[in-house]
Amino acid sequence: MKHVSASQVKAFRRCRSRWYHEKIDGHVEPPSEAMKRGTRIHAALEAYLVDGTPLPDDAEGRIARPALTRLPPAGSVPRDQVESRFETPAEVYGIPFVGVIDLLEPDTITDHKTTSDFKYTKTDEELRADPQAQAYAIERARTVAGPIRFRHLYIRTTGAPQSRETVVDFSRDDLAHALTRLRATVASMVETAQVDDVADVGHNLEACGDYGGCPHRARCASLGRHTLGVISTLFSNRKDQPMDTNDPLAAMLAARNPAEAINPPDGTPEMQTPEPDPQQELDDLEPEKVTRKRRAMRLPDVYDEDGVAVLVSRASKPQLIEFATVNKILVEAPEGRSKPGIREYRSAVESFVAFVEPEEAIEPEPVVETWTETPAPVVATPSPTAADVMAKLEAVDEFTREAARIVGATPKTKTNGDLLTVYLNCCPRGPVTYLEELLAPIAREVEKESGAPHYLAIPYSQGPKRVAGVFAHQIRSGLVEMSGAIVADLRLPASEAAVEVLLQYADDVVRRF
Repeated sequence: MKHVSASQVKAFRRCRSRWYHEKIDGHVEPPSEAMKRGTRIHAALEAYLVDGTPLPDDAEGRIARPALTRLPPAGSVPRDQVESRFETPAEVYGIPFVGVIDLLEPDTITDHKTTSDFKYTKTDEELRADPQAQAYAIERARTVAGPIRFRHLYIRTTGAPQSRETVVDFSRDDLAHALTRLRATVASMVETAQVDDVADVGHNLEACGDYGGCPHRARCASLGRHTLGVISTLFSNRKDQPMDTNDPLAAMLAARNPAEAINPPDGTPEMQTPEPDPQQELDDLEPEKVTRKRRAMRLPDVYDEDGVAVLVSRASKPQLIEFATVNKILVEAPEGRSKPGIREYRSAVESFVAFVEPEEAIEPEPVVETWTETPAPVVATPSPTAADVMAKLEAVDEFTREAARIVGATPKTKTNGDLLTVYLNCCPRGPVTYLEELLAPIAREVEKESGAPHYLAIPYSQGPKRVAGVFAHQIRSGLVEMSGAIVADLRLPASEAAVEVLLQYADDVVRRF
């Protein structure tokens, strides 16, 4: 790696394999039409701010026009303050950090963002935790005293042209915390870049559906990862991957080998067909023993007013149509009709849900046995020495002091009891605080304010983000004790966004790989 950027940091934190595919293996996808349009809008705004060139009378010009009220007058900005490229030296992050600032004003850094819907705009707290906002503010803090303001200027590309903005102010302490985490991430990126095979790089299945679907899902599926659901086995090219016996599609394909069934090798004797067995034929007529039960299928991410997932059998036609549209389910109209009805939609959705979610197996009856437990041998685990503990604490403190020095913050001296350790999907011995316990009262407050029966029922998946925003406010207000051990279970829906906030204040992070 010669350098790193904010987009790389985001990609790495979201899914290390996707980052590896693109930045290390060079599988870069061509820019989409939305990206090309965003580039043209950026160019139009640059010409307007620097040269005073009026916005063009085309689609891009009409889209960008509402943003002018939030920008300096035409032709008033020096050229070196628009689309300004920078390179933070290696001493800050370990390797050079590069970026482009869309608009640099004395008191504000502005980044233009085009979006199809304002539901994708970041909240104040999301922007405060954004690697781009943090890195750009850190670069500015190296030459400017005082707090640093960062702004996202959103320009909507669909519907009536509109603009919005999200603004945050970074203190020196904020930037010191951010730099500590960014340096740790960059160090992990440098280490991961040395891995020879992407199969040895971690992956995040939750990221497979990002932005309409990750373009590298088939590549990951070829490594035996279920990035494409149950059909992932079709793409596996690793002979050492064991067949998933719970996957009926994989079993069917394994049983039907075209190479042998159609064109057997020369010299292979044909199998003799045995004479039919009458008794076996009678046995085959016996009813098949049922080993699985039909479950009540529910629509994923579709909830009723009580916050309970809606049954497919009771879903309304608009709910079924929306679910089918989002998941690109083909619903054919019955013969003699131009459009499918609710029966066709329900049948298609039910088949889709049954395909992507395995049926519930009937648990066998428990077998009661009388036995005497043999005590397991006790294996002595060597405890860390005082020197080991002190060396680790000194390393953490030195890392924090260096980050504070770079951004001009006042270093804070922490004792062992003041340190915050975040445990992700793992739990140490001794007293801990569980993240879900901290978030539970916040979630209830969010539900009360929004009027939703459950925070997950808030539209556009905004519930976890709101919970994380209140959580961040409580941390800054001193309402949350930021010391000791906090355990986060990333399987819980509100944890991912809250952890993004929590890690800014962590002195150490322990992950379960």
